[in-house]
Amino acid sequence: MDAIKSKASILMAFDLGSKSLGIAVKNKLGMILPLPAIFFPRVDEGQLVKQLNQLIEEYQPSELIFGIPFHADGRESDQTRWVKGVVHRLESLISLPIKTVDERFTTIEAKERLHMLGIPEKKQKQYIDSLSACVILEQYESKPR
Repeated sequence: MDAIKSKASILMAFDLGSKSLGIAVKNKLGMILPLPAIFFPRVDEGQLVKQLNQLIEEYQPSELIFGIPFHADGRESDQTRWVKGVVHRLESLISLPIKTVDERFTTIEAKERLHMLGIPEKKQKQYIDSLSACVILEQYESKPR
């Protein structure tokens, strides 16, 4: 078991929205788990960095992965440019590698999973962002590197 743990690295993925931060972690056993999302009235990048540093200290990931939202046809939106800008600024403030993944359709995938679990639509809001972060992490893990 120790040999498995020493080879596996911890990763964290994020689904950054204007009012929430969905969070997922891949632990040393390779399990991808949602963590409670962080909700805020609007993004304060100073507060975001503080929250990320707390998560980094607690989970000790080797890298961070952020989902980048594109339109379904691949075009950039204002939200795309905003998230890319936040990620770019975070790169100079956080001492870990930060990767990005196209997050198109991750919310749809997360909603389908919640529906399959029998979670009523009214209650999905509290889970959707972190489950989307799980999908982002799964996509990152499936990409050839």
